Amino acid sequence: MLKCLLAPVAMLYKAGVTFRHRLFDWGILKSERFDVPVICIGNITVGGTGKTPMVEMVLDYMSQFH
Repeated sequence: MLKCLLAPVAMLYKAGVTFRHRLFDWGILKSERFDVPVICIGNITVGGTGKTPMVEMVLDYMSQFH
């Protein structure tokens, strides 16, 4: 039942994300460029997705090279 209630919201979200991607494809929105390397771990999800252990693992790995 919850799935049926959330399906329209999910479709609207998908349409919004798809439209945003198209804006990047068409050059209307631009990606940011930085002078230093950037690593992004995670997304908008808050809590319980394992971002902190992943950051620790990446830092341990990258510290071997510096």
